[in-house]
Amino acid sequence: MSETRTRPLSGAKIGSLIGCVGGLAFYLVNAGPLPDAWPLLLRVLGVLPFVGVVALVLRARVIGRGIAPS
Repeated sequence: MSETRTRPLSGAKIGSLIGCVGGLAFYLVNAGPLPDAWPLLLRVLGVLPFVGVVALVLRARVIGRGIAPS
Protein backbone atom coordinates (compact mmCIF):
# COMPACT_ATOMS: atom_id res chain seq x y z
CA MET A 1 0.00 0.00 0.00
CA SER A 2 1.49 3.36 -0.99
CA GLU A 3 1.60 6.16 1.52
CA THR A 4 0.77 9.68 0.38
CA ARG A 5 2.77 12.41 2.07
CA THR A 6 1.57 15.97 2.13
CA ARG A 7 3.70 19.02 2.85
CA PRO A 8 2.37 21.69 5.18
CA LEU A 9 1.28 24.95 3.55
CA SER A 10 3.72 27.84 3.67
CA GLY A 11 2.91 31.09 5.43
CA ALA A 12 2.56 32.86 2.07
CA LYS A 13 -0.04 30.36 0.88
CA ILE A 14 -1.96 30.50 4.15
CA GLY A 15 -1.99 34.30 4.01
CA SER A 16 -3.17 34.24 0.41
CA LEU A 17 -5.99 31.84 1.27
CA ILE A 18 -7.07 33.93 4.28
CA GLY A 19 -7.17 37.04 2.12
CA CYS A 20 -9.09 35.22 -0.58
CA VAL A 21 -11.71 33.94 1.86
CA GLY A 22 -12.06 37.40 3.44
CA GLY A 23 -12.46 39.02 0.05
CA LEU A 24 -15.10 36.50 -0.99
CA ALA A 25 -17.02 37.00 2.26
CA PHE A 26 -16.98 40.78 1.75
CA TYR A 27 -18.12 40.36 -1.85
CA LEU A 28 -20.96 37.95 -0.99
CA VAL A 29 -22.28 40.08 1.88
CA ASN A 30 -22.33 43.22 -0.25
CA ALA A 31 -24.02 41.49 -3.20
CA GLY A 32 -27.08 40.75 -1.03
CA PRO A 33 -28.90 44.09 -0.94
CA LEU A 34 -29.13 44.46 -4.72
CA PRO A 35 -32.58 44.22 -6.36
CA ASP A 36 -34.11 41.36 -8.37
CA ALA A 37 -31.87 38.56 -9.68
CA TRP A 38 -28.61 40.49 -9.36
CA PRO A 39 -27.51 39.01 -6.00
CA LEU A 40 -27.59 35.42 -7.27
CA LEU A 41 -25.82 36.29 -10.52
CA LEU A 42 -23.12 38.31 -8.77
CA ARG A 43 -22.57 35.64 -6.13
CA VAL A 44 -22.03 33.01 -8.81
CA LEU A 45 -19.70 35.35 -10.71
CA GLY A 46 -17.79 35.99 -7.47
CA VAL A 47 -17.35 32.34 -6.52
CA LEU A 48 -15.92 31.30 -9.90
CA PRO A 49 -12.78 33.50 -9.69
CA PHE A 50 -12.44 32.55 -6.01
CA VAL A 51 -12.16 28.88 -6.95
CA GLY A 52 -9.62 29.74 -9.64
CA VAL A 53 -7.47 31.79 -7.27
CA VAL A 54 -7.53 29.06 -4.63
CA ALA A 55 -6.45 26.49 -7.23
CA LEU A 56 -3.59 28.74 -8.38
CA VAL A 57 -2.44 29.41 -4.82
CA LEU A 58 -2.42 25.72 -3.95
CA ARG A 59 -0.49 24.85 -7.16
CA ALA A 60 2.08 27.62 -6.77
CA ARG A 61 5.60 26.88 -5.68
CA VAL A 62 7.02 29.06 -2.92
CA ILE A 63 10.38 30.54 -3.86
CA GLY A 64 12.22 32.63 -1.29
CA ARG A 65 9.86 35.18 0.21
CA GLY A 66 7.25 35.21 -2.58
CA ILE A 67 5.08 32.87 -4.55
CA ALA A 68 6.05 31.93 -8.09
CA PRO A 69 3.70 30.18 -10.51
CA SER A 70 4.43 26.50 -10.99
